[in-house]
Amino acid sequence: MGAPFKQGLDYFSFDVDFFNNEKIIAISGEFGIKGEIVAIKLLCAVYENGYFAVWSELFQMKLLKSINGINIELLNQIVNRLVKWDFFDKNLFNSD
Repeated sequence: MGAPFKQGLDYFSFDVDFFNNEKIIAISGEFGIKGEIVAIKLLCAVYENGYFAVWSELFQMKLLKSINGINIELLNQIVNRLVKWDFFDKNLFNSD
Protein backbone atom coordinates (compact mmCIF):
# COMPACT_ATOMS: atom_id res chain seq x y z
CA MET A 1 0.00 0.00 0.00
CA GLY A 2 1.42 3.37 -1.00
CA ALA A 3 1.59 6.50 1.07
CA PRO A 4 -1.39 8.84 0.80
CA PHE A 5 -1.08 11.67 -1.72
CA LYS A 6 -0.05 14.95 -0.11
CA GLN A 7 -0.61 18.30 -1.75
CA GLY A 8 1.90 21.06 -1.16
CA LEU A 9 5.09 21.11 0.82
CA ASP A 10 5.75 20.62 4.53
CA TYR A 11 8.36 23.37 4.51
CA PHE A 12 10.26 25.63 2.16
CA SER A 13 13.69 27.15 2.41
CA PHE A 14 13.66 30.64 3.89
CA ASP A 15 16.87 32.52 3.27
CA VAL A 16 18.35 34.37 6.24
CA ASP A 17 18.95 37.36 3.96
CA PHE A 18 15.28 37.54 2.89
CA PHE A 19 14.94 41.04 4.35
CA ASN A 20 18.04 42.19 2.41
CA ASN A 21 16.37 41.39 -0.92
CA GLU A 22 15.92 44.70 -2.78
CA LYS A 23 12.30 43.86 -3.58
CA ILE A 24 11.49 43.23 0.09
CA ILE A 25 13.39 46.37 1.09
CA ALA A 26 11.26 48.33 -1.40
CA ILE A 27 8.03 46.74 -0.10
CA SER A 28 9.08 47.51 3.46
CA GLY A 29 9.93 51.08 2.52
CA GLU A 30 6.52 51.63 0.96
CA PHE A 31 4.27 49.50 3.18
CA GLY A 32 6.30 48.85 6.33
CA ILE A 33 6.08 45.58 8.19
CA LYS A 34 2.64 44.94 6.70
CA GLY A 35 4.26 44.57 3.29
CA GLU A 36 6.83 42.16 4.67
CA ILE A 37 4.27 39.96 6.40
CA VAL A 38 2.06 39.87 3.29
CA ALA A 39 5.05 38.67 1.24
CA ILE A 40 5.84 35.94 3.78
CA LYS A 41 2.19 34.86 4.13
CA LEU A 42 1.90 34.69 0.34
CA LEU A 43 4.98 32.49 0.07
CA CYS A 44 3.59 30.16 2.73
CA ALA A 45 0.21 30.00 0.97
CA VAL A 46 1.82 29.35 -2.41
CA TYR A 47 4.03 26.54 -1.13
CA GLU A 48 1.24 25.06 0.97
CA ASN A 49 -0.64 24.58 -2.31
CA GLY A 50 2.39 23.30 -4.20
CA TYR A 51 4.05 25.97 -6.31
CA PHE A 52 1.25 28.38 -7.15
CA ALA A 53 -1.91 29.96 -5.80
CA VAL A 54 -4.87 31.32 -7.73
CA TRP A 55 -5.35 35.00 -6.88
CA SER A 56 -9.10 34.72 -6.38
CA GLU A 57 -11.47 36.64 -4.14
CA LEU A 58 -11.72 33.62 -1.83
CA PHE A 59 -7.93 33.38 -1.57
CA GLN A 60 -7.73 37.10 -0.80
CA MET A 61 -10.34 36.79 1.95
CA LYS A 62 -8.43 33.87 3.46
CA LEU A 63 -5.26 35.99 3.55
CA LEU A 64 -7.10 38.95 5.04
CA LYS A 65 -8.37 36.75 7.86
CA SER A 66 -4.82 35.66 8.67
CA ILE A 67 -3.24 39.15 8.65
CA ASN A 68 -4.50 41.71 11.14
CA GLY A 69 -4.51 45.38 10.26
CA ILE A 70 -4.83 45.28 6.49
CA ASN A 71 -7.77 45.65 4.16
CA ILE A 72 -8.41 44.38 0.65
CA GLU A 73 -7.13 47.57 -0.98
CA LEU A 74 -3.81 47.44 0.87
CA LEU A 75 -3.44 43.72 0.17
CA ASN A 76 -3.94 44.30 -3.55
CA GLN A 77 -1.54 47.25 -3.57
CA ILE A 78 1.17 45.13 -1.97
CA VAL A 79 0.60 42.17 -4.29
CA ASN A 80 0.52 44.38 -7.38
CA ARG A 81 3.82 45.95 -6.33
CA LEU A 82 5.37 42.50 -5.71
CA VAL A 83 4.25 41.47 -9.20
CA LYS A 84 5.50 44.72 -10.74
CA TRP A 85 8.95 44.16 -9.22
CA ASP A 86 9.04 40.50 -10.35
CA PHE A 87 8.92 39.01 -6.87
CA PHE A 88 6.09 36.99 -8.42
CA ASP A 89 5.98 36.20 -12.13
CA LYS A 90 3.91 38.75 -14.08
CA ASN A 91 2.92 36.35 -16.84
CA LEU A 92 1.66 33.72 -14.42
CA PHE A 93 -0.11 36.29 -12.28
CA ASN A 94 -1.92 37.75 -15.30
CA SER A 95 -2.79 34.37 -16.82
CA ASP A 96 -6.16 32.71 -16.50
